[in-house]
Amino acid sequence: MFNFTGLALRLFPHVDPGVIRWLAWGLFAAAIVGLSSLWKLSPAIHIRHLGLAVLTGLFVSPHLHYHELTLLLLPILGFAIILVEAGVLRPEKSVYLPVAFSILLLLGDISPARFVIPYLVMTFLVVGLWFPGKLLFTSRKMA
Repeated sequence: MFNFTGLALRLFPHVDPGVIRWLAWGLFAAAIVGLSSLWKLSPAIHIRHLGLAVLTGLFVSPHLHYHELTLLLLPILGFAIILVEAGVLRPEKSVYLPVAFSILLLLGDISPARFVIPYLVMTFLVVGLWFPGKLLFTSRKMA
């Protein structure tokens, strides 16, 4: 699984899985409260809020199959919208972004880095949605 539970089980194989499951459920509950608080404090819900909700939901979900990573399409499309609105990416080029992420996840699935790529993609999307100026390539205009 490419969520907190799977990550914790891989990083700490000697810890009782029951303890990790309890931690995962606690993290799931905390994420619901945290996202609800963020949405309540926000004057409007934007694509980055929805992307964060999907990414958080995927990471803290109690159970996650690999095919459920298709839900990453929403934050990927949100990232594309942010890049287009910032003038970094032309709309006709933005259609390649979901394809690029899909190829990355596909190649990651058949590589030795299988258990790292989805976490890197999720982290990249959080940064891309919430701090796009922190990414090196968003600091300059692209064609």
